[in-house]
Amino acid sequence: MEAFVSKLQQSIVAEASLFEKQAHAFRRYSWRKPSLVTKREGEHVALDAKDEFEQMDQGGGNYFVVEGGSFFEKAGVNVSSVAGKLSEDVAAALSKKALGFHACGISLIFHPRSPMIPSIHMNLRRLELSDGSAWYGGGLDLTPYYPFAEDFISFHKILYEASEKIRSGWYHEFKKNCDEYFYLPHRKEMRGIGGLFYDYKDGADEGYFQLAESLGHAFSRAYFSLAEKHKDRAYTPEQVHFQRVRRGRYVEFNLLYDRGTQFGLKNGGHVEAIFMSLPLHVSFPHAHVAEKGSFAETMTSYYQPIDWLNYKTKNIENTRYI
Repeated sequence: MEAFVSKLQQSIVAEASLFEKQAHAFRRYSWRKPSLVTKREGEHVALDAKDEFEQMDQGGGNYFVVEGGSFFEKAGVNVSSVAGKLSEDVAAALSKKALGFHACGISLIFHPRSPMIPSIHMNLRRLELSDGSAWYGGGLDLTPYYPFAEDFISFHKILYEASEKIRSGWYHEFKKNCDEYFYLPHRKEMRGIGGLFYDYKDGADEGYFQLAESLGHAFSRAYFSLAEKHKDRAYTPEQVHFQRVRRGRYVEFNLLYDRGTQFGLKNGGHVEAIFMSLPLHVSFPHAHVAEKGSFAETMTSYYQPIDWLNYKTKNIENTRYI
């Protein structure tokens, strides 16, 4: 898993960098998790290589970030491989004791400047416990701000192909999971138009690693094609305002409900890498309601579960607002 996510990180950062005018717009940061210090024979000492916990409280990661770029308002691609001991509440959620763990994965978020280009999130990970149990989890989801329905259809078709070639039925199962997971119950809406999401999947089933590889390799077609398509499209202050309102919803989900955020904060993760996903500019207007007949009203109607594979673009004139 480590070799795969490291290579994927390099590939995605290289392609994302092509959209920025400034060379080396993505800055690289690295971090290390402090080694466990424990009391042994009356003294506090760092655990040595013979101690079974020596490798369980080390590790770290690296991440590439651009902030205030010409294309990306904020974007980051994080890879980590960390170990430690599960916090009591996380262990309880897994119906486990507070065992040692090792977690490895990649997490990325892209927030472009243009409201005509969606934000995207992807996470692919593996978690192992010291009792030998292991899980895979991850997925990717799209948060658009303008109702280009044909783009949403294309995005879901790519995810369908990437998942169904590994195992039949996975697209529909994991799309439903995504619609339900990335949901704001207090708003009664999704944060975006969904994608795929899976969690706590059998670490002994090689199919889930193959799924992670397939989704990782599909990312470029699923997202950069949309970015290229709309990168030169003009936009208005009203469209930027709606983008920032929806990015406020993004913040709400990440701080209130996101499992990865909670896991990282409760188990010694790197704070800056965890909050890398938060957008740079958001808006929280009081009692915001989209204007009737506007692009924002149409886009808001899409933040609900929709069968995008069978959606007909004739249901909306996608260019009437431009």
